[in-house]
Amino acid sequence: ERQPQEVEVEDITVEELMTQLLKLLEGKKDGLSFNSLFAKTAGVTEIILTFMALLELVRLGSVSVWQQQPLGDLVVVPK
Repeated sequence: ERQPQEVEVEDITVEELMTQLLKLLEGKKDGLSFNSLFAKTAGVTEIILTFMALLELVRLGSVSVWQQQPLGDLVVVPK
């Protein structure tokens, strides 16, 4: 019988991720790609929380987001 895999979940809030995102974007006037904001091994939860933090930063006017083509990578630019 196959055993369930254990997954460690880091306790992090959307607010903490917002702070991390703003620090990552400091001095990056051309912005960063959404995919570069987390490790290749990031789980679904981390990606979703990062996206939620990004949406909140857009709502607050701290960053802007654009996309060169449909379904292309998002580019996050500090304001």
